[in-house]
Amino acid sequence: MKRLYKYTSYRNGFFKLPKVRLTQRSALNDPFECLPAADQVAELYDRIFEEFKNKGSDVDGYDQIGNAIKSSNKSHYQHTELLDRYGILSLSQSFDSILMWSHYANQHAGIVIEIDTELIGLESKVVHTEFLDTDSKRPRPMIYTNERRVSDNGSFSFNHLFDLYMIKAEPWRYEKEYRVIADLKDATDIIVTRESFSRLQKNNYDFFFDCNSVGTNELNITLNSNAYQVQNNYTFGEEPEKMRNNMLGNAYSRLAKDASSIFLYELPKKSIKRVILGCCIEEDSKQEIYNDIREYENDVEILQAERHTNRFELTFS
Repeated sequence: MKRLYKYTSYRNGFFKLPKVRLTQRSALNDPFECLPAADQVAELYDRIFEEFKNKGSDVDGYDQIGNAIKSSNKSHYQHTELLDRYGILSLSQSFDSILMWSHYANQHAGIVIEIDTELIGLESKVVHTEFLDTDSKRPRPMIYTNERRVSDNGSFSFNHLFDLYMIKAEPWRYEKEYRVIADLKDATDIIVTRESFSRLQKNNYDFFFDCNSVGTNELNITLNSNAYQVQNNYTFGEEPEKMRNNMLGNAYSRLAKDASSIFLYELPKKSIKRVILGCCIEEDSKQEIYNDIREYENDVEILQAERHTNRFELTFS
C-alpha cells in the first residue's frame, strides 16, 4: 500500500526533525517474535549442514547444532544471530483503532502520521522466501497465524529464517500491521548505554563511530568516515570491503542485542502527508505541531481525533 500510518508518542520538537524507530528484535513487545519452534530451526540447520558435508566441506560439529538448538533455553536460539542486524519499521493500514491509539500513541495523547511509503527512502533489505513477491522492497503485510513456522522449500539457504519477521500470532491481527525490515545501518541516530558501547570497544568496533553524551549513562553514536573507507589492515583472509561490511554488521548486532539500544531513522518531511492529533493531546503540543508543520514546503493536513458522543469510536475533524 502507498499510504500507511505510524502511531507514536509526541515529543517536543518532533516535526522539526521527525524520526521513527527501527526496532530490533530484542526490543519487540511480543516474546514470541522472531522465535519459531526450536525443532523447525534445528531441522533447517541439520539439513543444510548435511548438504555442506556432502559437498565436501569440513564443518566441525555440524551434527551437534540441531541438538544444541533444541536444548537451548535462551529467548533467541543460538545460530540465529544474523537476525540481530535488522530493525523493523512498524506501520498500520488503520489510523482509527482505539486500541492502537491506547497502546502506541501515549493513550491517545500522541499522534498518528500518514506516510507516503514511496517517499520514505527506506527499503526492506532482507529476502523472504515465502511472503514477499517481486515488489519486495515495499512495506509488506504481516501474516497472522497461531503456527510458529519456518518455511523450508529445500533450497541451500538460511534465508528462510527471515520469514520470522513477517509472522505474528492471531490476536495481533487488529493491528493491521505492515513492515519494512531495514538494515540497522540505515539508522541515522543511535542511542545506547555506556555499558553497551563498551562491548564495541572490546572488539575495536568503536573505531567506526563518533559519540556524544546525551545523559548520565547514554551516548548518541553516529557512523564516522571510517565506516565508509576500506581499511587494508582489516583483511583476515577476506577482501577488505567484505571484511569492513562484516565488522560493521557485527557491531550493529552487538548493540541490537541490548533492548535499551534505540535506532532512529530520519523521516523525510516530504513523505508526511497527514498528522492526526490524539483526542487527549495537550494544547501546548497541538500548537507546537501547527507551528512546525507550517514551515514545511509540502502541504500536510492536520486532523483532530475526538471521542464519539455515544459510541466507542473516534471521529476526526
